[in-house]
Amino acid sequence: MRALIGFGVISATVSLTLGLSIGLSPMGFLRTTNVGDLAELASFQEQLRPLNACELEYGPHSRRPSPYSYASVKVMPCGFDSARRAVYVRVPAEMQPSGHVAFDLSRSSTAAPWKVFVVKDEVSFPVLKQTLEQLAPLLLTEFPAQQQKDIDDRARWDLERRQRADTERERKEAASESYPK
Repeated sequence: MRALIGFGVISATVSLTLGLSIGLSPMGFLRTTNVGDLAELASFQEQLRPLNACELEYGPHSRRPSPYSYASVKVMPCGFDSARRAVYVRVPAEMQPSGHVAFDLSRSSTAAPWKVFVVKDEVSFPVLKQTLEQLAPLLLTEFPAQQQKDIDDRARWDLERRQRADTERERKEAASESYPK
C-alpha cells in the first residue's frame, strides 16, 4: 500500500514539474495569450481562411533563440491522415522581421477561426500584425507547393527504399541458389 502511495506522489510530482516546465517555456501555455479574436486581425483571419492548415509556428520557441528562427514557418496541415506532417515554408530574408516576434496559430478545422497565441509582454501588436499580414500571402502560395513537394519526395523515397529491398532480396536469393544442390 505504501508503495502505491509513494508511486502516486512521485507520479504527481513529475506531472506537475513537467506541466510547469512546458507551461513556463518561452511559448508555453502559461505565458501566451490568444489575440486571434481582435478586430484588427480580421483581415488576416480572412486571408488565411482557405489555407488547409490547422497549426502555424513562427519565431524563436526556445530560451536560446537562433538567427534561423525567422527563416521558416512550421505549418501543420489539418486532418489525421498519413500526409499530416509538418511542412516548413521558407521565409525570404527581406520578409523576415527586424524585431522580436514569435507566435503560434491554431484552429480545429479550416472553417474555424485562427487562435493567435503570443507573449504580449515580448511582442508588440504592430509588429505581430505586420508580420502576420506579410506572411499570409507567402503561406497561401508556398504552403501547397511545398506540401506537394514533400509528398512527392516521400513517395520517391518510399519507392527507392522498396526497390533497394527488392534488389537485396533478389541478390540474397541468387546467392543462395548459386550453390549446387
